[in-house]
Order: sequence, then structure tokens, then C-alpha cells
Amino acid sequence: MWPERTGDFAGRVQMFMDAYGAAGVALLAVVVALGIIYQLLRGSGLALLLLLMSYSLIFVQVSAINTAAFFVRALALGLLVLSVFRRFVIPGWAFWGMFAYGLLGLACAPRAPDVMWSLQNALLLLVTILALTVGLAQYLRSYVDVRSLFRMFVVAGGVWSLASLAFLFDFAAGRTLRFAGGGTVHATNYAASGALLLPFMLWAAIQRGSIIWRLLGIGGTLGIPIFLFLSGTRTAIVVGVLACAPLLLRGRMSRTARVWLFVGVLGVGAVLLGHYLVRDRDTEFLVTRLTSLSLTGRETLWATGLKVCLENALVGRGIGAHNTLATEAGISSFHNAYLSIWCNTGVFGLAFVLSVLLAYGVYAFSLIRRARDPAAKDAMRLAFGFLLAVAAMGIVRNSFASPSNAVIATLLIMVTLVNRVGYLVRQEEMHVRELLEPFPASAESSPWRGASPGADSAPSATG
Repeated sequence: MWPERTGDFAGRVQMFMDAYGAAGVALLAVVVALGIIYQLLRGSGLALLLLLMSYSLIFVQVSAINTAAFFVRALALGLLVLSVFRRFVIPGWAFWGMFAYGLLGLACAPRAPDVMWSLQNALLLLVTILALTVGLAQYLRSYVDVRSLFRMFVVAGGVWSLASLAFLFDFAAGRTLRFAGGGTVHATNYAASGALLLPFMLWAAIQRGSIIWRLLGIGGTLGIPIFLFLSGTRTAIVVGVLACAPLLLRGRMSRTARVWLFVGVLGVGAVLLGHYLVRDRDTEFLVTRLTSLSLTGRETLWATGLKVCLENALVGRGIGAHNTLATEAGISSFHNAYLSIWCNTGVFGLAFVLSVLLAYGVYAFSLIRRARDPAAKDAMRLAFGFLLAVAAMGIVRNSFASPSNAVIATLLIMVTLVNRVGYLVRQEEMHVRELLEPFPASAESSPWRGASPGADSAPSATG
């Protein structure tokens, strides 16, 4: 049996002991020690890769896999926090806005229905924010590092796709109708994870360079839309399209036409394969689910959630309180991240999150035009698409209201990415201006080869 709350740390430890025993604990201790040593010597690359791979399997509800992924995720976050002591770089408003939101959650914890549970969630949120803003900021020193981060997402997308093959075979064999349903998979988390990884696969598919990475990207771009279609989850499909749209509109008309032709061919292939998989079986669920414009009763949930929020409009009830209060109000969930954040941290916490989303969405859009490097432009197109997609997902799902959700992690990564690319673009513009002056004031290195340690040792300005 699963604990009533699978995020409860004591429950996780017990599940880990049941699954792996004393030998597993010893192995985990060795991995922790090696991870700390590697982090202090080489930096955050391995920690980021482990973190993204663990998030790619967040939908699995098999005890052994889920608990292993949880402890890998905890280890990776801890290692990223260690990077704060190596090289402290504050990524502007990306850090201050979200950290203020986390502090509000901690301050509101005494008002929560379950104080200890809320304190645990608030502390986890603060650690996640610290790790994925400050920890990531010290890693992203050049455009080469940005490319490496994206390739980590491609690896995570490959892990997600491999895990999906088992469900695909299950579906083809007729053992389940709704793909990725059943007791071993959280269907909505499964679809959301795939939708968030799809843009990185598309990015890899359209980049010039290594044929291996392009093939991985093409494979993911081919497979993930099929998996999302068979999941019957409309939100994930909309999120995937929004996140990919800016990348599909890149470049000159000829290049855009080639990309659209490529996507069109993939779409035809997906339709044909989907037709093959669902032939001669009852597809009423998929057809009804994917063609319906109904909000499936969310209007009622939102109205009730709004009433709950207005009862505590200024001061929230603590991180995680939205679940308990929704149950007390007679509904299953708010199904809206903004209402959940408002309920948890009050109107000021909601204002901080909305400010970060808006500010960095506008900033990413401006950097698409300002950046000179094509790879940097693609990075900002991807980030802009992600911020659009995450903001849209928040309307119909709690998504980034949870401190352990892959969506909040992606949001933190994207706003930090925008901040750091903005820093590199400013360094590049400064370098160009100095080259145009008769007597350059300084000769600091360009972000094309990596920002100089002196220039990046101080906290960067708000994007």
C-alpha cells in the first residue's frame, strides 16, 4: 500500500527500506559520498542530469522505482545547494521573486490545517528554489553550458520514451485502452512530463552538429506525440504545442517551411501509427476525450476554490493547504495553480509568482531579437514557449503549486535560463561596443568562449 501522502519523508524512507533493505541504504550512502565529492570538484553537471532523469520518471507509481527516483532527486537537489558555497550567483528576480514566495509559504505554515505537513512542503519548496536558481546560475556560464543543459533534457526525454515503450506494447496487446493508465502510472503526470520534454527533442532535431543528438531528437519528436495522443490527455497536447510553437516559427521562411514540412510528415506518421494501434477496438474514450471542448466540471471547482481563497485573501494557509481545504469544501481539487498558490500563500505570494512569469516571459521574447548567436535565439524561443505553456497549464491544473512537481522545477529552470542568457547577451553587447571604441576600456572575455570569472562572481542584475 502507498502512504496516504507519498511525499511524506518518513513514508519514503520506509518504502526505500522495504524495497532495497540494508544493502540499498549502504549503496545510497556511497552514492551520496561520491556525489558530494564530484560536485565539489567538477560542478553541477552530473547533479542536473540526475535531477532531470528522476523528474522524467516522476509518473511511475511502482514502489521500488518511485522511491529510488525520489532519493536521487533529493540527492541532486542537495548537491545543487552545495554549489551555492562554491560560487554564489544570484539570478536576479528569478531568485528573489520565487524565494519570497517560498518564504511566504513558510510564514503561513502555522495557519495550515496540518502544520508539520505544511512546514515540510515549505522547506522543500525553498530548497528547490535555491537549488534550481542559484545552483543552476553558477553552472550556466556560457552558451556551451546552455547547450549542455538542453542535452541533459534530451537524455531525460530518451529515458521517458524508453519507459513509454512498455506501455505502448501493453496498449498494442489490448491489455488497456487508455494508454499509461492503471495502478502503476499516474496518467496526468505521465502526459505532462512528456509534453515538457517534447520541445527539447524538437530542439535537438533541428540543430546543426552531432548526428547522434539529432537522431535522438528526431526519435523523441516522432515518439512523444504518439504517446501523448494515446494518453488521451488534452492538456498535455496543448502544452506541447504551445511550448514548441516558437521553435517552429524560427528563422527565415525557407527554414521555417522545412521545419513545418518535417513536422507535417511526423504528424502523418503519428496518425497512421495511431490508426494501426486503435483499429478494431473501442476508441470512444480517446475520441470523446480529445475532441470534447468541455472543461469537465472545472468551472464549479474554480468557483468553489475562489470562495475558499477569498476567505483568506491576504494571508495564506500554508503550502499544501489547498488540498485539505478543497476536500473540506466538498471538491476533489481546485484544478488551478493560481487559486492553489493564492490559497497557500495569500495574494502576495500569487503576485510574486505572476510577476516572475510575466517579467521573464517578456524578457525572453526581447532576447530572441537581441541575441546574436542562433543557438541563443533558439534557447530563448524554447524558454518563451515553456513560459507560455506553463502559464496555460496553471489555468486547468494545480501543476506548479506543488514543490515536488516537475512543472515547478521546469519553471525555475526556465526563468534562471532566461536570466543567465540575458547576462551573456549583455556581456556580448558590451564586448561589441568596446571593439567599436578607439580605445576599449577593458578586454573581458566574450560569452562566446565563456564569461570571465571576475565578471560573473558578483550577483547578476535582474533580467
